[in-house]
Amino acid sequence: FIDEENYPEAEKFIRQSISLSHSIGNKADLCYSMRKLSNMLIAFTPRLQEGKHYADSSRYYAKEIGDAGFIYYIDFTDANYYFKTGAYAKALPLAQLSLQQSVDYNDKEITLVSLELLSKIYEKLNNPVKALEYFKKYQEIKDNVIGKDMQLALSELQEKYDSQQQEATIQKLEKQKKEKAQQTRIL
Repeated sequence: FIDEENYPEAEKFIRQSISLSHSIGNKADLCYSMRKLSNMLIAFTPRLQEGKHYADSSRYYAKEIGDAGFIYYIDFTDANYYFKTGAYAKALPLAQLSLQQSVDYNDKEITLVSLELLSKIYEKLNNPVKALEYFKKYQEIKDNVIGKDMQLALSELQEKYDSQQQEATIQKLEKQKKEKAQQTRIL
């Protein structure tokens, strides 16, 4: 739903997930769902305070279950919250931490958005050199990811084409075999 920008439906679905996870005591799923809701509310709606509340709750559960992977994502969500509220000095260390941890966990998605956010934060803090540095890193990784995605898509298309060609050849040979068998019976 989020990819389709249908935020009311996404929120409804995520809230159902939170409720279900809470009722069965699944803290990992509860943490994940709260993180998703906080990120959506902060990134795509004007409900920043509510998003921050869910990020804080998600952080609590992430610490309770000992999952650092959740925490660096929440660091990014918090950095985004502080950026959107104009608290750039608070956003900066969280974005830096999110970037470092996402690199450590090899999470290219969070690395990419952390770099972009750091570029924006430094721009707002009137540090154009750092803003440009992080923007260049962001652009380099983005181009690399897009290039790999494009190569994968082309490879999949080529494989599909080759498979279809092979299937057509097999069908043609089977048809020729049947025709030859019929001719042999007639003679």
